[in-house]
Amino acid sequence: MGTAFGGSAMNEHEEPLVSVIVPVYNVRPYLNRCLASVAGQTHRRLQVVLVDDGSTDGSGSLCDEWAKRDGRFTVLHRRNAGIAVTRNVGMDAAVGEYVCFVDGDDYAEPTMVATMVAAARRSDAQIVMCAYRTVAYDRGAYAERSARNGTVDFTARDNRAVAAMFVPLMRCGMVNPMWGKLFDRDFLDGHRVDEGFVAGGDGVFMYRLFERAARVTAIPDVLYDYVVREHSLSGGDFHPGLFGSRERAYLEQHAILERWNREAIGERDREFLHDVDVCVNSLYGGACTLPAAERLACLRRVADSSATALCIGRVRPIGVRGRLLTMLLHRRSVGLLLGYGMAVGYAKRLRAAVRNVSNVRGKRQQGGRR
Repeated sequence: MGTAFGGSAMNEHEEPLVSVIVPVYNVRPYLNRCLASVAGQTHRRLQVVLVDDGSTDGSGSLCDEWAKRDGRFTVLHRRNAGIAVTRNVGMDAAVGEYVCFVDGDDYAEPTMVATMVAAARRSDAQIVMCAYRTVAYDRGAYAERSARNGTVDFTARDNRAVAAMFVPLMRCGMVNPMWGKLFDRDFLDGHRVDEGFVAGGDGVFMYRLFERAARVTAIPDVLYDYVVREHSLSGGDFHPGLFGSRERAYLEQHAILERWNREAIGERDREFLHDVDVCVNSLYGGACTLPAAERLACLRRVADSSATALCIGRVRPIGVRGRLLTMLLHRRSVGLLLGYGMAVGYAKRLRAAVRNVSNVRGKRQQGGRR
């Protein structure tokens, strides 16, 4: 068992204490890899806060096992309340000079904390962010989907410079996630993740931070591995509160950009159009069991939404699907949106079936060569 919040490294007391917050909810297949990546950080002086959000798959017991093995780990068990609550509980428990988040189904590269701490020390940054890699998890195995996201390499020393780099950060997918970042804990004081969101709360939280940040550093190193897994909100599965949360997040973020950074509004419009696309298509994916009448009611809410009207009134869509969806939303036709959602859902199922057949054939061919 390690010593509390530390390690055996000779320079332990020269290192700042970093609080790593890991929200955990029913992620047992991924959790060992996640926690091993945290325990194996080259920066040894850590406080690792595991917040078990009422898991029912044994994730909580696995957290307890890690806490017994490594004294830097602390487990907080609570009744299920959602990701926003777990992040807030973790921040309340954090005592480090810096704070970072690693989601329980993702994992970190060994030098993530050390590299971002060094960058924070060099520039006295309030926020440091790194590049990340997207990894697919399918049938018990990790498969790299893309080498890395786009990247930005800069240090901003006043809020005007932060605003000037905001659109490039958005295009690289580096704004909304709370993971893949290191925060000065004093800078986080007084900030909470809004607990009313199903999805999008992290993004609203980050917009509020960027609006007041004076010192931000982005580094090009790929230090975080973002796992896209089956049955996750990010994977496009249906959730009854998904559109409402995306709608509210968009309106709140739009209000922030109106007063702080109008140059970024167009980019946020395109992001919201994508969110609408995901919500419409999720109604006709395999995980949605709503009756037809309730699906139509969801489509009507999308078509009549003030957020949708605000977005399509000026958005400049990219790609054929974006232009097609914008045209359908302009018409506010539930029937056309239904046809669009069903067509995209069918195309996704067809691609998945073809991919499965290819995988089976590949395995048979490998078996025949043995």
